Amino acid sequence: MVGWLYIEGQVAAPIHVLDVDEVTGVMDLEVAGKFIPDRAELRGEVVIEYYAWPTRRRVRCLDAERIGTQLMIEAVDVGRPLGQDDPAGALGPAEDWLIVEGEAWCRAEGFTVGTAFGATAGHCMMHVSREAWRDLRVGERAPLAAVGAAAVQVAELRSEGTITPRLRPTPQAGHQPPADVRVVRLRERVVIHLTPVASDWADDSTLVVARVDRVEGFGNKLS
Repeated sequence: MVGWLYIEGQVAAPIHVLDVDEVTGVMDLEVAGKFIPDRAELRGEVVIEYYAWPTRRRVRCLDAERIGTQLMIEAVDVGRPLGQDDPAGALGPAEDWLIVEGEAWCRAEGFTVGTAFGATAGHCMMHVSREAWRDLRVGERAPLAAVGAAAVQVAELRSEGTITPRLRPTPQAGHQPPADVRVVRLRERVVIHLTPVASDWADDSTLVVARVDRVEGFGNKLS
């Protein structure tokens, strides 16, 4: 045993194996399947306590597969567990905006970003307007229509039945360069360049998981 997995603040299972891909930031966990009989539980707040990490980390589970008696979970680190003090809180309320191709589309609510210890790539998670996300994704000319598994080099696409479905790219008639996607954090005065990876419906918004490509200080231009 190398750590513990918590769901909605309660201990759910001991972790037998945890590996982090240092390039992609994706982590693979192995727990006994008997502790999590329903994979849908992994859609909640999942927190990992791992012996090699100095603090607990909140993760977003992307997929889970049963192999024999074990449950193999794929997840990404998305920041501090809910309820922990926000070190930037003294700067005032957060104000984060999703910017696509230089245009501000909507507020990014509940934005959190993390980097799994030992990894060189991080991920983030946010809630955005359902209507804005639909307009960004649906239609051949939508700014993020071409974003999907091919764009993030996922070898095998398994959206059906996954916990947080990976994005499927819309076929394009011609070559379309990757869209410029950023989150501007006005309170923290940083711009985070992103590649959306997966999304899921929430009660009144769309949850988006993205890979963090780079972070830069707040400049004078956003495009």
